[in-house]
Amino acid sequence: MYTKLNEYLQEFSKEDYAVDYWYDVGSDFATGLISKFSESDWKDLFAELPNKPVMWQQRLAYCLEDNTDTNQFAALIKMTDTTDKELFEICVDSLRGFINDDNKQILLKNSKLNERITMLKDSSGDAVKMMFSDYLRKIDIT
Repeated sequence: MYTKLNEYLQEFSKEDYAVDYWYDVGSDFATGLISKFSESDWKDLFAELPNKPVMWQQRLAYCLEDNTDTNQFAALIKMTDTTDKELFEICVDSLRGFINDDNKQILLKNSKLNERITMLKDSSGDAVKMMFSDYLRKIDIT
């Protein structure tokens, strides 16, 4: 299943695809593929993730939404270690849906992530500022 997702995200990482189509149709298909991942698929994804282009990672981060899947949570955490502002914002936005009692403790301990969010929050636009504030509120950092 990872091979199919990889090919699919590579195709949608090209500039000639309409962004609206990705958000309206493409992301749902990718999310469906991810839901069928085996542990072997996750192992492959984690091995290749650091070498994937930013656009590929952005597409992936947008599709990670199963807040009961520890692999999806771990992938989002891993992708927050980026210099790309948009990828970072997508990851934090997706992480908001993963906040439960167990994940909250993990996120609270991730001081690097939380400090970066706090630092970027005040210099961000209104929508991103609200998203960062919501994340911090959900993990009880205000």
